[in-house]
Amino acid sequence: MPTEPNQPSDIDRAISFVKRPCSRYVSENEILDMIM
Repeated sequence: MPTEPNQPSDIDRAISFVKRPCSRYVSENEILDMIM
């Protein structure tokens, strides 16, 4: 496995957050709120 920094960017965290089944209905505004 390639060594990667264990510090995902805000966008990566937002994408993984949205991909969670329980977060299927997260609105785009909430996503932008997290990224900002």
